[in-house]
Amino acid sequence: MLAWIDFRRRTILNALIAMIALIGALRAAALGGLPAVVETLLQAVIVATAVWLLRGLYFVIRRQQGLGPGDVKLLTASTFWIGMDGIPLQLCPPHYRGLR
Repeated sequence: MLAWIDFRRRTILNALIAMIALIGALRAAALGGLPAVVETLLQAVIVATAVWLLRGLYFVIRRQQGLGPGDVKLLTASTFWIGMDGIPLQLCPPHYRGLR
């Protein structure tokens, strides 16, 4: 649903991003309790900060936006599901690197 709305409107709805993060946090709580939720939240903050800084650096260098705020929010929310370790794989899946 999120991809379709983004395709049609060229925007990612905050409510959908919040649902992705919330359900991911509930999943972390079910699997690992409060420590897992805290760890996942800290990872999401780190990812959000890093991607936001990368977004700003790209703009300073190229004088155009490479990532929108919705991209930053989506990567942050997905961290609740895949953790920081999964972010590189999300950005560049193995089949795009010629690995099969």
